[in-house]
Amino acid sequence: TTKKTRSTGRQPITMLFEAIASDQTRKMIAATQNRIYTFNESKGNWKIIADAYGGTPQIGLPERRFKASQNGDYIFLTNGVDPVLTWQFDQVTTGCAMQAVSPVADLETLKVTAARCVFTWKGITFLGDVDEEGQRYAHRVRWCHPEAPTEWDTAITGTLAGYEDLYYAERIMGFVPLADYLLIITTRAIWQITIVGDASSASSPLFNFRQLNTEPITGDACIRYPNTLVSDGTHLHY
Repeated sequence: TTKKTRSTGRQPITMLFEAIASDQTRKMIAATQNRIYTFNESKGNWKIIADAYGGTPQIGLPERRFKASQNGDYIFLTNGVDPVLTWQFDQVTTGCAMQAVSPVADLETLKVTAARCVFTWKGITFLGDVDEEGQRYAHRVRWCHPEAPTEWDTAITGTLAGYEDLYYAERIMGFVPLADYLLIITTRAIWQITIVGDASSASSPLFNFRQLNTEPITGDACIRYPNTLVSDGTHLHY
């Protein structure tokens, strides 16, 4: 096992995420490179739900940072280094390390050890740019079974969880909903995802992947920096 070293000192906040539970309870989640906090509105304080993640602390504003997405009452947290983590509303701290987050068991079964992008769309959580079995697949998209945030194992009978490999030279930088589509933004292209299958049947493909534009050689007009991606609902900016 790898011993985690708890970080010391002040760190810049690199992520803010508002989550709303099924009972309409709200939580503000904040993260630095090594810690994740939730804000308790009634008490006016911040509670650490995860610590000693994110690798060796970097000086100044780190490039390595957490990203979050919500599917039901599950919050997914990824940073490209640690296993994909989940936190449920008011999940208690447990174990010797006193953590309130936990890795996804199905992803551990698939030997997915990290992901750099996460997004939830129409009740389905997507991961992009993943590490599996000791190898990085920057062009791979994985998704869970619809409305089953913790079901990712493709070997389960009847599951709609799966994955798709885009072109090998691409690196997935983010996901953005636009109109009734989900866009995958990569360093070489923009892909459009549409649901074409029956969400209750595993007998047909669930998604159609269509390449909208591509710059396979130079990547001209394609995104270079993942944290610059912004959507206003009609247009993309990066």
